[in-house]
Amino acid sequence: MDIDPSALDALPSPPLVLLELLDAFVDEAVEFETLARICARDPSLTTRMLAIANSAAFRRRAPTFVSLERVLVTLGLDTIKTIALTTALVQALAPERALSAATLAAFWRHALVTAALARALAHTLSIDAPERLYLAGLLHDIGRLVIATQRGEWPPEGAGEGDAARLLARERERLGVDHCAVGGALLGAWRLPAPLVMAARHHHAPLAALADAPPALRLVHLANALDSPHWRESEALALADALFGLTPALAQRLHREAVQQVEPLCAALGFESGSAPGAPLTRALCDRALVDGLDGQLARAEDEDVLLATIARCVVVLFGIDRARFLVAEDGRLRGRDPLMADPGFAAIDCAADGEHLPARALAGEPCSTLLADDGPGVLEHQLAAGAEALYCLPLRAAGEPGVVLVLAPSAAQLARLRARERLLRTFGEVCGRALARQREQRLLHQRAAQERALLERARLRQVVHEAGNPLSIAQNYLELLAQRLADDAEANADLLVLREELERVGTILVRLVDGDEAAGDGDEGDPAESLRRLVGVLDHALCRPRGIAFSCTCPDSLPPLRLARDALRQVVVNLVRNAAEALGEGGRIEVALEDGVRVGGRAHVELRVEDDGPGLAAERLETLFQPQQSAKPGHAGVGLTIVRNLVEAAGGLVSCRSRPGAGCRFQVLLPLRRP
Repeated sequence: MDIDPSALDALPSPPLVLLELLDAFVDEAVEFETLARICARDPSLTTRMLAIANSAAFRRRAPTFVSLERVLVTLGLDTIKTIALTTALVQALAPERALSAATLAAFWRHALVTAALARALAHTLSIDAPERLYLAGLLHDIGRLVIATQRGEWPPEGAGEGDAARLLARERERLGVDHCAVGGALLGAWRLPAPLVMAARHHHAPLAALADAPPALRLVHLANALDSPHWRESEALALADALFGLTPALAQRLHREAVQQVEPLCAALGFESGSAPGAPLTRALCDRALVDGLDGQLARAEDEDVLLATIARCVVVLFGIDRARFLVAEDGRLRGRDPLMADPGFAAIDCAADGEHLPARALAGEPCSTLLADDGPGVLEHQLAAGAEALYCLPLRAAGEPGVVLVLAPSAAQLARLRARERLLRTFGEVCGRALARQREQRLLHQRAAQERALLERARLRQVVHEAGNPLSIAQNYLELLAQRLADDAEANADLLVLREELERVGTILVRLVDGDEAAGDGDEGDPAESLRRLVGVLDHALCRPRGIAFSCTCPDSLPPLRLARDALRQVVVNLVRNAAEALGEGGRIEVALEDGVRVGGRAHVELRVEDDGPGLAAERLETLFQPQQSAKPGHAGVGLTIVRNLVEAAGGLVSCRSRPGAGCRFQVLLPLRRP
């Protein structure tokens, strides 16, 4: 039967190595060092990684071989994950290629011991590149695995160094090729470094042929002989002396230490029992397919509430638990969220985000569960379980930072099943955590974009008002000139009065436009002084300049928050300035001032003053100044002042007016500070 030395896809790997590699990708911040450490436990995976890195698709960006970790960096995380998944799928879905688990375990164990021993010998003998020699030892027998995979049986084995030549001859007679040639052809076909190719091709070369061989080849030859059950120990120790002058005691100690180093790993991978379990790999792949299918579904959720509801429904589908709720971390607290509204009282739950209770421990990063019949659970756990037999808390985290805890209330039997599937639950938590992080990031981006659009729009509106103020002023001036020229024409003056009033109305509309936009964007938080500074420019351009009124404003750099809302403060200022402008008519002066440090009745207040040098008010008008009345120009009247009084008094403030005929008006508004 022909042997294809370039076939890599069918080379089996220890299932638990593949599981560990797949699990590593659950962490989006996984380090290449971690991946390299996992891959270095399996000759098949290592061969595939090295081969693909040396393929035409990657060769241009592949550096000179330094280490397996550097090779993985060249491939990138996506490629490594794809290799791991395809390797696992081929292995799980091709049972006809299955080999004896015990023989596979023996093969993998020998590869790991030979690799560890080669690295130890390199350190002892001061031979360069010990990590490369580790890989050479790991891959030296890869040809045997290729033959076994393609033929369904292992090549024949001999006993003793003297049988090495006959061993290869028997393989060629029976198979038409020997495993050394197959291994060398495989590694050579993928352009792997020469020491790796030579170790695979010549590790059974006779002693005489090794006299002038490179140290790396002799070292791997010795490491293989010291661990091989087909070499007599005396002959392997004699080989150590002949190749490197090592004493039997030193050679035995190095081999013993390599075995001790590898034994815990072999036990973890199931090699000690003579088997390499494959069922968990198939289950893991099924679980992976289930969870990977969630990404698209979760990505379609338009907001966090919909996303949490989707996660709760997925819990029912994947785990059969129909009581899924959430605790969301906010300001050092965990607050209840029940997106499916199955338990209205759950939203009232509010507990500390730290402590010894189950949700706090889960928030720290690890799934936690308990049976409510045990003595450990406290009041909070019983409240969360709401009569169920058990409680399971799963952190939904992204990049190691959970912000949401999934709270499940299963029965005792369901809890046992959840604990048995904890690997899948952890992966599920990571996927959901990433979806929540994406959702929150998108929400922040949308909010930032909306704020930027609002800022641009407000700037545009302020610019429009500024630009409109100049032609309004010019138009008002020309109307005054026309009024003087047509002083004797009563009908023409009546028409000019209408035009002046319409121009004033345009200014008022511009003020409302910008003031309304400012109010929509600012909310009640922030500095009142900054809010006033934004407004006065609009008032100057839209109300004062068109009338030839000199306008000034004095206010500190910042002020403490007021009980009066910011939109109400703007309304008060606009109404007072508008009334002053209407009272002045053409020309005159309006001054606005905002000062803090005023105390009234022992409480701190901010004082707002609006003064003009207009005709003032008669005493009888002052008595009804803040009552609704018909507008009459010139004079401070209409509903504007009534609105001012209502807004100020609702905030606990005071408003007053001082005026004498011919001496102008001064409005004083005292606004209390907001209590901390």
